Amino acid sequence: MKIPLSGDCLFDRQKPPNVGSDKMTETQIETRKKCVGCRELIDVEASICPHCGTRQSQVSRNLIRFAALAGALTTILSLATAGVALLPQALSV
Repeated sequence: MKIPLSGDCLFDRQKPPNVGSDKMTETQIETRKKCVGCRELIDVEASICPHCGTRQSQVSRNLIRFAALAGALTTILSLATAGVALLPQALSV
């Protein structure tokens, strides 16, 4: 007999099929989509994610993509600027 440790449960918990996996059946593709915030599968008609509360819209999805792209470009430009500014000092040593 397994003795439950703290946080363990006496009952074995099993995930329902397809929970936490990226593989979706044809029925799920038609009726489910991934949340723009937490990427959990939710109903296609849902306007707010029941898991994280994020509004579901194409605007939100595009805004998230734009913010990620802007952050990446800012990082690259900052590193390039620092490299150009430090290049004369590195060459003089």
